[in-house]
Amino acid sequence: MSFQIDFIDSKKNGGKLLVINGFRFFRNKKHGSRQYWKCSNYYKEKCPAIAIYDDITLNLRLCHQHRHISSNDVKLKPFVPKEMNMMGEPALAMFRN
Repeated sequence: MSFQIDFIDSKKNGGKLLVINGFRFFRNKKHGSRQYWKCSNYYKEKCPAIAIYDDITLNLRLCHQHRHISSNDVKLKPFVPKEMNMMGEPALAMFRN
């Protein structure tokens, strides 16, 4: 399975949104080394999809399925990792559903 990942500027508060395969996520909270991102349609459509990113292991885990189609207006570009994780793989290259 292939993923397209990008960060875009939020139009609401100037923060960043995480975009994975056309689905937008906002950062909900940070606990230790983990960042929890909720689907941007969480409040509008009660979409349960979340992404969990670990700053130490550089792993990204996707949880739950989206209850809607992806946003077609998001322009994605290939993600080029700048760091390597502990296993010598590009950062954010290890995904689990």
